[in-house]
Amino acid sequence: MTCEPWDTIDYRAARALYDSRYKIHQRLMKAFQEGDVHNYVELALGIDEPGGNYSAAEHGLGPRILQRSPPERVFELAQRLLVCEVPAKVPEVVYKANLPYLKISVGSEMAALLGPDVFWVTNVRTIWAHLVMKHNNNVGLANEELYYYRTQDLPSEMDYPLWRDIHPLVGSSMESLAHLGSRLAEERGIEPGNLRFLWADTIADTAYSKYSR
Repeated sequence: MTCEPWDTIDYRAARALYDSRYKIHQRLMKAFQEGDVHNYVELALGIDEPGGNYSAAEHGLGPRILQRSPPERVFELAQRLLVCEVPAKVPEVVYKANLPYLKISVGSEMAALLGPDVFWVTNVRTIWAHLVMKHNNNVGLANEELYYYRTQDLPSEMDYPLWRDIHPLVGSSMESLAHLGSRLAEERGIEPGNLRFLWADTIADTAYSKYSR
């Protein structure tokens, strides 16, 4: 079976993106462990730097979240996410927190950047990657099906079941993509990222930027 689009992306670019996101992971963990609520939340919501949470930054959600909820509540959510024992249950943790504008895409990215070898991001980019794999690497079919999720990219309470149900499926696909991407990167003489879901996320992002429409 062909690996396209995964064998046609720039793995040097994917590795550079991984290194950038890894540095953000380190900054987030430092602020989190020190109990630095302000700096953690500003970065975790993509306000201080978009790479802290692309899902929030792309839609300007960080300021909107903080208009409705104090930073301490966002920090409390981060604490609950990090101790979530079943990664597939992250949507439930986010939903129960009941923070306006902070839904599964933003919450899963918060979890993934705290525990990038345990948690994965479920947003338009990773859903697209999942759909590509689901359709045997058929980008056209993935783009067609993604349209539905794009229209739901700011999930409301009514959309919760849709995002909750796809989250575990995205995780399985991201795990497979991490293994595939590692092999393809090594074939090109590029060292793959060692944090599997962060690595898969950067591969998904790189391919999405090239092939989605």
